Amino acid sequence: MPSRIVHKKKILIISGYDPTGGAGLLLDTKTIHLLNGYALGVPTCLTIQDTQRVYKVYEINSKYFIKSLEQLIRDVEDIDAVKIGALYSEKIINAVIDTIIKYRFKNIVLDPIIKPTKGIKLLKKNSLQNLAQLISLCTIITPNISEAETLLNIKIKTLEDMKTSIYDLSKQFKIKNIVLKGGHLPIGNKVYDILYTRDKCIFYPKIFRQNLNIHGTGCIFSSIFAYYLSIDKNIEDAFYNTEYTFDKITKNIIQIGKGQKVLNI
Repeated sequence: MPSRIVHKKKILIISGYDPTGGAGLLLDTKTIHLLNGYALGVPTCLTIQDTQRVYKVYEINSKYFIKSLEQLIRDVEDIDAVKIGALYSEKIINAVIDTIIKYRFKNIVLDPIIKPTKGIKLLKKNSLQNLAQLISLCTIITPNISEAETLLNIKIKTLEDMKTSIYDLSKQFKIKNIVLKGGHLPIGNKVYDILYTRDKCIFYPKIFRQNLNIHGTGCIFSSIFAYYLSIDKNIEDAFYNTEYTFDKITKNIIQIGKGQKVLNI
């Protein structure tokens, strides 16, 4: 009996390596495969970390990164979406910018990871300006409150602050679509994610789940979003599908170490 060729959506993952598998390239890959897509990936940095904190970050050699990315793209050719996570250095950011422009990638989701919950930064201080250029090339970015505060150099304390900051992010970084995740800002017994698209804000309220302390939620959210864009969902549909899938997946958590819980996928 002849073998059947299965055609899957291909999502390119560009992110850091977390040896716990609770975030970064490993979690992104598991997420895409769970959704029946196919993940390809090139690491941007290597970390020494456990479930408790990030202790050290090692920059990937930029020549290796560029060569690995180019070889992969030439062979696979049709990339349906790109998910970008931790980038760490100016050289890697510039290489990603050049690659996006050269190959005219579509459906680019950037999770602008700057600092983990505990541990050292995952973005060098002098790399913010380069990150701004990359943001302007993306389809959508998915910062959390802390990341938005760093990008804009402000404090976000209220739902109105969130709304103002999302407009400021769009204007300052020339990005048309943004999801600002409010999981770290409980308002009453709820938290709000806000989608900014087509010059309007869509609020997505969720019940605040206390003391969860889950690792990798930002990674999984942006990976899910990239998958839904890859299957030709528009921004609003991708947002609602991502929120539904995210809520479903994040109910399944386990404790593998002495620190944060991880997603059981």
